Formats: sequence, structure tokens, C-alpha cells
Amino acid sequence: MANQGTIFYVDDNPKSRRLLTSVIRSCGFDVVGVGDPIEALSRIRKSTFELALLDYQMPHLTGAQLAQEIKSMKPEVPVVLISGFSALPAFELVFVDAHIGRGA
Repeated sequence: MANQGTIFYVDDNPKSRRLLTSVIRSCGFDVVGVGDPIEALSRIRKSTFELALLDYQMPHLTGAQLAQEIKSMKPEVPVVLISGFSALPAFELVFVDAHIGRGA
């Protein structure tokens, strides 16, 4: 399968990260997977990617806060936030292009 592009995926849960990384790769995408949002900040500058996929609840920075940082560095990159909540407050989604939550 031809490379469909690269997804920058940040999730502090290693089990979730392994599972979703495997699914994404099986669809023909490369994945830059990171478990720590602080580490992700330094890797964003060095990585080229077509989509950012972020977990919402993480230590040190939420996915919403990380989305803001990504948009300030790479405003053209779409950001998708994944959470266990069916809805999030509007202020958490300002820098997010899509939210996938429980029951969504």
C-alpha cells in the first residue's frame, strides 16, 4: 500500500497508542507516536506531518493545549482531539478541527 502521509499521534496511554498506531499503519499511513505532550512539543518542530491526532487527557498539557501549540507552529495542519467525553466546552475546541468523543 502506498504511503498516505504521516500522522503525528500523541497519547500518554501506551496500550491505546500501540493499538491505534497499528490501525493507522494498516491504513497506509506513517505514524510519529509520542507518549508525552512535553516531548511532543519538541518533536513537532522537527517532524513533517499531515494530521495531528491528540488524546485530550494527558499529564502536563491537555490535548487542547497541545493543539494550540501545534496551530501556532503549523497552522495548516488539521488537529483531531480524541476524548472519552461526548462533548467538550467550546473553549477547549478553539484550536481543534474535529473532536471524536464517546458516542460520537
